[in-house]
Amino acid sequence: MGCACLITALLFSVPASLAEDSYPDIVGTWVGEGADIRMNSDGSGVIFSSETITQIVTEQRDRRFTGKMHSGSVASEKFSVEFVGVFVDGSHFRWSEPNGFVEGRVIDADTIDSCYVRTAPEGQNAACQTLKRVK
Repeated sequence: MGCACLITALLFSVPASLAEDSYPDIVGTWVGEGADIRMNSDGSGVIFSSETITQIVTEQRDRRFTGKMHSGSVASEKFSVEFVGVFVDGSHFRWSEPNGFVEGRVIDADTIDSCYVRTAPEGQNAACQTLKRVK
């Protein structure tokens, strides 16, 4: 009976410790160029644009993280939101913010790709960006 308890304890303790170590540390400031497309709800007015995106991950606990994002220069922040996110696996993540959601992946220790999708009464919006960690 003692052996069975030891085996059970080992089976349940190993995955928990591996899970904690399997998510990359993404705390920091990430900057890059975003490619965006927007369309008014009536189908008119399609706009293609590009602008600087800054994402700041302020805190991370295992697979969960939080931060803020803005577009444009810091002085002229066109769009700024706070977000909460989770890693789906060791490289893919998703986060939620007041206007939509982001899906992304870690390319390497200093590069992430992410895409944003929003559907609202006034129109639709989609954007993708590759961001580099600022050191």
